[in-house]
Amino acid sequence: MNTTPISLIAVVLLVGFSSSTLKVKAITAARKIDQSANK
Repeated sequence: MNTTPISLIAVVLLVGFSSSTLKVKAITAARKIDQSANK
């Protein structure tokens, strides 16, 4: 019985993508700060 609601899957994917994008943004921001400090 494959009755998994598509909305539930979409929510899980959105949460995963949002958390990953936040991590990437934090990493890129830290790298920019490090580059500006090194200059």
